[in-house]
Amino acid sequence: MIRNKLVFLLLISCFVVITGCSGRLESPSSESQAESVIQKENLTAISILMYREGSEKAQPELISTISEESKRKQFVNWMNKGTKKNLDGTVNSLSVLILEYGTNEVVTQRKYLMYAKTKEGDHYIKLFEMRPDFDLDSYKQKDAERLIALLGKTDWYKVEQPPY
Repeated sequence: MIRNKLVFLLLISCFVVITGCSGRLESPSSESQAESVIQKENLTAISILMYREGSEKAQPELISTISEESKRKQFVNWMNKGTKKNLDGTVNSLSVLILEYGTNEVVTQRKYLMYAKTKEGDHYIKLFEMRPDFDLDSYKQKDAERLIALLGKTDWYKVEQPPY
């Protein structure tokens, strides 16, 4: 009787150890690829807002919305090809990309990406949390430095020229 209990406890212990130690084998996720933060599933629209100097509208101002599925896929593929780099160079222009997830009737989540084009001709995107600091009454080129300081120059993704 005692022997049966010991064998049973030993089997249970082995099972617990084996189950706890054997996780699914996964390839290491590549932090250098943007696709870890930009999903295609349930993406319903992409809004492009641009900081424009000399505009009388609040900044950034809406310049385009992408709702057609093929264009959304093309846009996400462009974003996902980025590689993680520090922002380097002098910022020439800034835009905010708003990715809306959910259904056509209800938005359940929004992700915000800052898009920066440098004077050197490089393009970068960075996921960020939208706060009132990024909403401006007007925009001057010198405001780019302050906005980049809020975001930091690390954890950007260097991308090709956008498809829009």
